[in-house]
Amino acid sequence: MSGSLAAPGSAGASPPQVEIAVVEGEHVVAGGRAQVRWHVQLRGAWRSVASVPGADRELLSPSPGTVWEARIRLRVPVGTRLAREESRPRRETRDALAHLEGARRGPARRVTRVEYTAGRDGRLARAAPSR
Repeated sequence: MSGSLAAPGSAGASPPQVEIAVVEGEHVVAGGRAQVRWHVQLRGAWRSVASVPGADRELLSPSPGTVWEARIRLRVPVGTRLAREESRPRRETRDALAHLEGARRGPARRVTRVEYTAGRDGRLARAAPSR
């Protein structure tokens, strides 16, 4: 895989690139489905890892309770930020009249976001949130 991805703050010489692999998927959990998605920060904008030019997506064999799972490999400059987002159904208790207050179009979700930085060895190290 090759590409011309620029690392944050790079000017002139490009930093070394490393290959990383992440797994996205959807799994059956209590109350619905949990979804895991990965994003990469390129040129100041967050985008799906699967949409990066040169990214290789491989569907994995689903295990019990797995709707789908895919391994995505891509090359990024050392120091590139990635974010893993996991969305799960939120357990909530509502009183008997709550439905009169407004219609909900699906279950409430809890999204957890953890950011990482690509290291020289291709491993992802947890990073402080950029927000």
